[in-house]
Amino acid sequence: MRSATDEDRVALIVGAGDAIIKVEARGICRSDHTIWNGGTEWMGIVPPLPAVLGHEYYGIVEEAGLGALCSEMGRERAVNAL
Repeated sequence: MRSATDEDRVALIVGAGDAIIKVEARGICRSDHTIWNGGTEWMGIVPPLPAVLGHEYYGIVEEAGLGALCSEMGRERAVNAL
């Protein structure tokens, strides 16, 4: 597996209420751990693979659209993206 580079970035357009946050750190919760270990089939949940886990993250606001809750550029934010 290779690391992502600046060339891999997609040009994003920030809409009203949206923000781009540069992720600095990410956490894995128990649900992610259970999915990683294949323990969700008994619930009828079989996530498509490959799956990106770690929906709880921390980062810096790089850009924000009109009306975004985290509109201060350079501000640190913790996010739960569910």
